[in-house]
Amino acid sequence: MARLLLVDDEPRFRSYLGRILESDGHEVRSAADEVGALEALEGFAPDLLIADWMLRSKTDGLGLAAMVRRRHPELAVVLITGHPTDELKRHLAGRNIAAVLEKPFSTSAIREIVQRVLGPAAPEQD
Repeated sequence: MARLLLVDDEPRFRSYLGRILESDGHEVRSAADEVGALEALEGFAPDLLIADWMLRSKTDGLGLAAMVRRRHPELAVVLITGHPTDELKRHLAGRNIAAVLEKPFSTSAIREIVQRVLGPAAPEQD
């Protein structure tokens, strides 16, 4: 299955979402902010970044995606948000974001998004 980097500043949500994705066979590394995300990248090449749009840190999900893509330019990105707005959608247009998922969402919704973004055959782990 795929390697996923999950970044969300809410510990319970991050843990819950990580368990869902791991139960689907994905290797998941998680972090609360950009510092933890960059540390998680050591020796880890993710296929997909799932990040909260509004992190309680110096950057937002889009800024985090830019940081991670410096190391992994082909990385797919899914942003999650509890505050969807038309302004946010306009801001993200043309930014190479595979999907924006609005909180709250069902487990089937995140699974469908991950499957759609990664394609029918997720990369095999080494």
